[in-house]
Amino acid sequence: SNEETNRNEVSMNESVNESKPKRKTSNEDEDTNNTGAESSITNPLVIKETAITSKKVNDIYKNVSVTLTNVYRGDDAKSIVRTYNDNHDLSKYADLKSDILEYVILEYETTFPNDIDGLNNGLSSDMDIEITGLDDNQIKNGKMNYIITTSTLKNTEDLYAGDTGITRVIFTFPTDIKEFVVKIGDNKDNMAYFLVK
Repeated sequence: SNEETNRNEVSMNESVNESKPKRKTSNEDEDTNNTGAESSITNPLVIKETAITSKKVNDIYKNVSVTLTNVYRGDDAKSIVRTYNDNHDLSKYADLKSDILEYVILEYETTFPNDIDGLNNGLSSDMDIEITGLDDNQIKNGKMNYIITTSTLKNTEDLYAGDTGITRVIFTFPTDIKEFVVKIGDNKDNMAYFLVK
């Protein structure tokens, strides 16, 4: 169906350690629920797989689990935007005037490990996010370069050790580019990579 073709498969990547990047395997930290598979820009994971990434907690980067759960494009994304606009009086997303651009909405889950410390106040589920080409550079379409800026549609607040929260981000994107990379994490040297195709 047309709706099915508008959805995208996604994969993601992991990075780890605060000081020097180190990859963790899925069997590490089992007792703390802080698990994730190895991946990289050249070896991404698929949608619904989990990676370890970085979340800033009181000015220190902590390892958390992240799972890219959904990617919405086309009519699915338009429907989410309509629902958002219907429920928000002060901030609305405009209808796109051209069919060369579309809204893309990414949804991911952030899970804090059971033994995370420093959470005196609850944290939100959102982290820094970057959208790049498959070569980890800027999105290009022919001679046109795109700088992709994301906006948070929804996130979960007041998360503590062991909690999981959902974040949704939105951005405009060239309709005819079907593959791109999503990087999630607060530490640029320790981000999770997802391949969307």
